Amino acid sequence: MKRMRYCLGLLWFFSMAVMAQDFARTAEENAMCVAVINQGRDTSDQANWVHMHHYCDCLRFTQRAVSSANEAQRRDNLGQAVDGCNYVLGHVSENFYMRPMVLVSRGRALELAKRPAEAIADYETAIRLNPSYYKAYIGLSDAYMAVGDRKAALQAVERGLQVAPQSTGLQKRLAKLKGS
Repeated sequence: MKRMRYCLGLLWFFSMAVMAQDFARTAEENAMCVAVINQGRDTSDQANWVHMHHYCDCLRFTQRAVSSANEAQRRDNLGQAVDGCNYVLGHVSENFYMRPMVLVSRGRALELAKRPAEAIADYETAIRLNPSYYKAYIGLSDAYMAVGDRKAALQAVERGLQVAPQSTGLQKRLAKLKGS
């Protein structure tokens, strides 16, 4: 019995070490986070910024999900990504200027998790908060395509092009939607 507890203890210890290692940031992930978070940062708003390291979790676990080796790992990474965004959205103020960006990132993770209806709600909220954030229109169009609503996808692209006519992402989607 003592030996079994010892073995179980070792197993637990090593599993925790592996999980901690999997959660740790790589140098590339850290550089991505720093670049995204520091763009246009308003350092006078420390009450919101203190929570933004959770946004990094959202970004890096979404990226990990895209390159996951198997479906279980992909699902786990997407769950971590959504949790990171949920944390931020639950702790920053409603008028925090990065809220639309976090909503779009969560929408992307939800889309990858095959939950496009939830993603649509996030993209619409991001657009309501910042109508000129063209990435929300791109995500909205993709999510509508995922649920098979071509008309709504086209409308999202057209709305986005009104605020960002130079967006190559929106232009490509417009060409695809009108051409096929």
